[in-house]
Amino acid sequence: MSKIDALYLSNKEGTVISEWNCEIFLHHSKQIHEDMIVIPSIKPASRFVITIKGLNGLQFDKIFQSFCRSGPFWEKLQYDSKFDLVSDSFLCELCCKQFGNMKRELLFDKPMSSKVHDPAAIEVESFDKVVIVANFQQNPTKSIDILDIINQCNEYVNSLFISQLEFKLPLVFSPGTRSRLKMHEGSIGLVSKCLDNSQTVTPSIVKIISNDKTSTTVFQILNETSKTRATLEKYKSTNNWNKLPQMFEGTDKD
Repeated sequence: MSKIDALYLSNKEGTVISEWNCEIFLHHSKQIHEDMIVIPSIKPASRFVITIKGLNGLQFDKIFQSFCRSGPFWEKLQYDSKFDLVSDSFLCELCCKQFGNMKRELLFDKPMSSKVHDPAAIEVESFDKVVIVANFQQNPTKSIDILDIINQCNEYVNSLFISQLEFKLPLVFSPGTRSRLKMHEGSIGLVSKCLDNSQTVTPSIVKIISNDKTSTTVFQILNETSKTRATLEKYKSTNNWNKLPQMFEGTDKD
């Protein structure tokens, strides 16, 4: 189990305040460490759980309805999703379309069962669930816009993904890492065989892909920001500043 520090959010008026806590669970209750490869569980399926406290019945129902419309979000990550409500918790069951039994056997089980493989080098573990607990506090004398609550839910989940989950569990929650592995998985076995005339290096190659931080959303954002700055400087240096779209207005004053 890995616990993430609490985060506190508020709307602009301060009429809705929320506290967010999150824990990550693996099968066999192991701690996440740098020599570990974590992949989605097949049976039972991995889960994404959000417990919401401090909302009235109508607010709770609307937030759950919004949560149930997140299918396209999970589809982008190559998951089939199934939603359910258990007491005060939203449950999303995730069926991974990328790591099946055969894929796990080819990439990990067979290579790691070889006598020449060092079992201490890499450990493969299955992801069980993420459990998020949100506590909302509302000003009872004010009318609360449901969008303020939805915005805080989105802000926390987005922040959680790009700052924590993509780094701790890239093969589970990083769209870039999962896509990159899918792109190269057909040649991983061949590369491994070229390196040591066997498949024993395969898990190490997967680990290299998993560790590549250029696949993360944070890197992509910073990379695009860098390109934007370069574009600004180019336009400035060639006296074409006035041709820039209005979206860049004020950037040079910051």
